[in-house]
Amino acid sequence: MCTSGNVDLDLMKVIHQSVREGCQGFYVVYQPIVDSETGHIVGAEALVRWRREPYGNVPPGMFIEWMEKDPGMYELGNYVMQTALQETVGLLELLPEFVLNVNVSARQMEREEFRGMAMDDYGTGSASSGIVLYAPMDEIKLDMSFIRGITEDSKKQAMVRSIVDFANSCGMSTCLEGVETEELQNYLRTFNATWFQGYYYSKPVEIDRFRELVETNICWWGLLSNFPTHTSLRRIRHIQAYAEFNGIG
Repeated sequence: MCTSGNVDLDLMKVIHQSVREGCQGFYVVYQPIVDSETGHIVGAEALVRWRREPYGNVPPGMFIEWMEKDPGMYELGNYVMQTALQETVGLLELLPEFVLNVNVSARQMEREEFRGMAMDDYGTGSASSGIVLYAPMDEIKLDMSFIRGITEDSKKQAMVRSIVDFANSCGMSTCLEGVETEELQNYLRTFNATWFQGYYYSKPVEIDRFRELVETNICWWGLLSNFPTHTSLRRIRHIQAYAEFNGIG
């Protein structure tokens, strides 16, 4: 096995070749995004996974950072976006205001079809306050590192509250990641964020299971005609633009 730091170069070569062969072995999973006040599912984040024998399921943390430096990331990003749109377009029948978050590369963001943008993993890597000030943002997603242990950490409490207040004052939505228990959910509701995401609602799952989650959520809450009023119409048009661009629906 050839390695560079913590990277298995032989595996990366196989994954790179998989992209060139039409993204064989890649698939998309979905983690629910819920209304922070009610727990109603309002959308999902689409996440890429890779599975191929004899390697089995390879965690995205092992290849995403490396792929972001590879020219094939643009092709992989297109695959994820197109697959996510094709697999979730039917959910609009159940949730007309369905929100779909798809991670994209900087090159993809140059396409004029993009109508809305969220700052993912805010506070980590290149996701800084400076970008929020000058780039057109609809949403800020706070990385789970801010949420982990927040009930015992006054600095995290102050930081999260200030970010959410800033976003609310600027008319942006906020999503808190890493919600893993009912107790944490109830505590975070005092911060007035827009959406929550985390294992308390579901781990990332493939589309058939995700649709089951949506159907169960609708039946449980009786949501067929009663959706959250603060769901952004700009995000709806964002999804519609994707669908039109790809000839879906």
